Amino acid sequence: MLLSGQDRVVWASRETASEFRYNPVSFICVLFCFMIAITHIPLPASHQPQSFLVFSAAAQEADRTLETILIDHKPSLVGVAQNPKVIVKLIKPRKWHDRIKMLWRHSRLHKEIDGNLLLQRLGFRVPHIIESGAGFSTLLGKPFLGYYLMENLHQSGFAEAKPLFSDQQLSDQPADDKQVAEKRAVILQQIIAGLKTLRDQRVVFSDFHLDNVLVDANDNLAWIDTGVTYYQWYRGHKFKQKFNFSIERFIRYYSDDFFTAAEQQQLRELLL
Repeated sequence: MLLSGQDRVVWASRETASEFRYNPVSFICVLFCFMIAITHIPLPASHQPQSFLVFSAAAQEADRTLETILIDHKPSLVGVAQNPKVIVKLIKPRKWHDRIKMLWRHSRLHKEIDGNLLLQRLGFRVPHIIESGAGFSTLLGKPFLGYYLMENLHQSGFAEAKPLFSDQQLSDQPADDKQVAEKRAVILQQIIAGLKTLRDQRVVFSDFHLDNVLVDANDNLAWIDTGVTYYQWYRGHKFKQKFNFSIERFIRYYSDDFFTAAEQQQLRELLL
């Protein structure tokens, strides 16, 4: 269940404020005191081999060999490891300064890992991160900033929510389709509730879309690709701007008529 209430809002704000504050001393301590190993992830032949510094590892050694490549695009490479069946996500730098940001834990790699922890504390179902590491010699032009191993939610019965929104004209369809429409409405209300929780905590999921949501047979949601940003109270204007932009972007992400007019209205009620 998602957190609610003023007391929990204050608690979460304090927790996230400490997490997202720039602290180079902490980073150096992590780098030299908690670095536990150097590992290598076997990559497809089309990718340059690379080693990684492991910062947090599973209690049991995992075979990180990629059995299946799910996604290989500009932001990342995502695949399924052989043993155990976990998801491996390798983060790529989009621009040159993404490499520099690794030095003070402000990279996309750290943003997704910290975002995962933040959403978990706020009561969201997110994939458990088993292991993470930073690219060895990332500043020298290696292809990946770092990686993390995470729980494979598909093995827990989760599937993509997007197919439920593939056809909005369901109101006059047979009973089976009406059940799909009802399920779609339930899922959308949960998405809206989740986005409202993020809004109340001054958190922006800037690249949110339906590919970031999984659903199981009991209509429980899981949130993935958790690159979120927390805004301190004194950055309220910036937060409002970014949050509103993220909602409008979500509404128009696929096409102007992907959501019904009623659904668009419900989503716009989140705007600040």
